[in-house]
Amino acid sequence: MATRSAPASGVWSDLAADIWETRFEPQRAPLFDAVIRATGVGPGTCLLDAGCGGGGVSLAAFRAGALVFGCDLSPGVLATAQRKVPEGDFRVGNLAALPYDADTFDLAIACDSLLSPKDVDVAIAELSRVCKPGGHVCIVVWGPPSESDYSRVLDAMQSLLPSRPMVTPLALSEPGVLDAHIASAGLRILRDEIVRLPYRFASFEDYWACGKELGGIKLICQAVGEDKVRDAAYRSALPSVRSNGELVMENTYRLVIATGKRG
Repeated sequence: MATRSAPASGVWSDLAADIWETRFEPQRAPLFDAVIRATGVGPGTCLLDAGCGGGGVSLAAFRAGALVFGCDLSPGVLATAQRKVPEGDFRVGNLAALPYDADTFDLAIACDSLLSPKDVDVAIAELSRVCKPGGHVCIVVWGPPSESDYSRVLDAMQSLLPSRPMVTPLALSEPGVLDAHIASAGLRILRDEIVRLPYRFASFEDYWACGKELGGIKLICQAVGEDKVRDAAYRSALPSVRSNGELVMENTYRLVIATGKRG
């Protein structure tokens, strides 16, 4: 999905950020709750939400009693996260160079924020570095296009470009890709599960009015023309349109928990 997190922050307008926060983030709450359940976050857990965006995971963690820290490259989304969790500690930071000391957190989470295969090995190593001995790293990525309706729609739009974008939510979605990066970082997967999450819109046009403003999709429209992108999105979304015209995209996320230290 065209995401709100740091690597794409430079192409996101205030309108796009508002659309993401009001139309998409509320639908993602079950994903954030699944992360908290799977990782066992509870009172006193010291947690880093890396690439926190508007603070969806941070808020769910705070409600579970965690001590919440978050970082993102975009000051604008950090302000949103801080409003959601006034008690949290949020700062500007790059996943490839986290602004925290080693052995700081019980848990480091990257939920839908590892978007470039070029940087992912360094980012996973950084998530490991800031974990305490015995801590864990949790990574959430989109399911492959064959298993996720919105991934299929995004893939259809990206296929219009001469070459695939380097920063994309689908960067780690194909089978085996994330596993290889985790192994390269010297970590071991402890838990691996699929989270199912639908996105609902009153119609395709309702979705398109929102989606065309999001950073990555807007760049594709600028590159090849909005009508062409809309047509590709419509054709790929058509199997998800219900008889009453509602667009319901059934999506999958992969949630992985790994040991937080090498060895």
